[in-house]
Amino acid sequence: AKDVAGSASITGNTSTVITGVSFATGTYSSAEYLVKTNYATDSEISKVLVTINYPSAGAQPNAYITEYGNVQSNTTLSTITATVTGSTSNWTVNLQVTPTASTGTTTVKVAGTLLAS
Repeated sequence: AKDVAGSASITGNTSTVITGVSFATGTYSSAEYLVKTNYATDSEISKVLVTINYPSAGAQPNAYITEYGNVQSNTTLSTITATVTGSTSNWTVNLQVTPTASTGTTTVKVAGTLLAS
């Protein structure tokens, strides 16, 4: 297991990969994240699990995500997804956050643990 952390300040509702928490599929296959989001006076925190599978040998893996334990001070502040980028034998799984606010700055902090393949 490997501990990771990352953060981002996102202006508007631009989908953003959170730097520092991505993982290479050759080394890791799953992750658990704690995602904290702030916008103006509101805050939100969630637990997120991500895992992958390969549909066939050499194919791009699929990322699967579930978000639970979500607590909000007022309203949903973001959408959290997992994406896969790269090429054969060099795939990377990314945690991506899209704020719901179309203006202003949303701050995102992530801490997590990566689990080996």
